Amino acid sequence: MSSHKHAEVITAWANGAEIQFRDICFSEDWKDTRQPQWDESLEYRVKPAEPERPRVGDARSPRRLADLYDQLWRKSGSGLAPAQFADDVLRHACDAGQIVTREEFDRAVGDRKARDMAVAEAVRDAANKWIADRWNKLESSFDLAAIIAEVKA
Repeated sequence: MSSHKHAEVITAWANGAEIQFRDICFSEDWKDTRQPQWDESLEYRVKPAEPERPRVGDARSPRRLADLYDQLWRKSGSGLAPAQFADDVLRHACDAGQIVTREEFDRAVGDRKARDMAVAEAVRDAANKWIADRWNKLESSFDLAAIIAEVKA
């Protein structure tokens, strides 16, 4: 008695491996499946490990969300469900270092509240002075970048 055509892949699936299938008559592309049917006319395989994702600055890395969508669309062969697309976008952003944890953000930025409040007060004071100068027909300027640069952390 011979073993089932897909015996090795079935065993891997039973042990938790992710499985892909393809119908060579219709497409060369492999598709993910959570519920393989083990159809004799289809080919099955253990899903290969994901290649390392491109990092920001890498020539292969998408620069815009539309580019990422196009790349994922081509990869999927027929488009993505919105949830899958959102998952892939978030995974890419995390891998690319575009998303950081709250702790990393706080460590990198330091005490933003105090600085933000100081900037707001400096801008308010400068705006009030500028308005008063205009009212009194005095020449003055309002250089927002210079006002912010003068605020001490």
